[in-house]
Amino acid sequence: MRRSEIVAAARKTGGGLSRAAVRAWPMRAKLLLVACVGVVIGSTAALLAYPAIAHAAGTCGQDVTYNSEAWDGGTGHNGVRVSNPGMYIYNFTEGCRQISSIGSVAPDNDEAEIGWLNVASGVSNCGITGDNTPRLMTVYVNGGAYTCSLHGTLTANQSDDFSVWGDRSDLWTWAHNGSNVITHTLDFRDSISATNGERHSTYDSAESLFNGMQNGTSPNWNAWTNSECYGGNDPDYTVVLHSATDISVARGSGC
Repeated sequence: MRRSEIVAAARKTGGGLSRAAVRAWPMRAKLLLVACVGVVIGSTAALLAYPAIAHAAGTCGQDVTYNSEAWDGGTGHNGVRVSNPGMYIYNFTEGCRQISSIGSVAPDNDEAEIGWLNVASGVSNCGITGDNTPRLMTVYVNGGAYTCSLHGTLTANQSDDFSVWGDRSDLWTWAHNGSNVITHTLDFRDSISATNGERHSTYDSAESLFNGMQNGTSPNWNAWTNSECYGGNDPDYTVVLHSATDISVARGSGC
């Protein structure tokens, strides 16, 4: 599914990741061009009403982004979480950038996204020059304006708790391992929940693992009762649905 022109334009003028196509999530330096790509799998009316989760932007020598996404098939959610054990943090040697994230996506393409971003050494993205270290990333698109922020390094080779949710006043909170990272008022609350495994070159890995998917708002979370492929354009990596709450992105057969 193609993203709206207003979101694409916002990213081209200096967005942060997310969600995430050319976040060159998403995720995000001012000099990076943004190209959004979403391939929808399935034909339900609910799915067609929602966009693919926002996509990081960047060239790294080529204007391309690959994504593999899943969702629970439901709408009207107010937040998404992965916990117990959580989202796995990889630390591959990157040639460009790799993103692993979860997000809440509104029908008008706005979104709230959280996960990790690993930028190759010397590459600019999301306001930093990379050093091949995974970092906590938050992204939001509000009224078509794209914002990406990084919040310090993460410990690789373990699973962490990531969550993002909105309250009745549309105040959203991004949290990592039980600690709130940022809050921001967005222009939506009802949304779909999605996972995203992303890379920005054919020579990087898109490997991702989301184990313990939930919907809700803190502290009230409910496990996903279903998981489905949402979209993907990666020639080598695909979504693998192990169970309703356990989803990965890996080489080989899948969705």
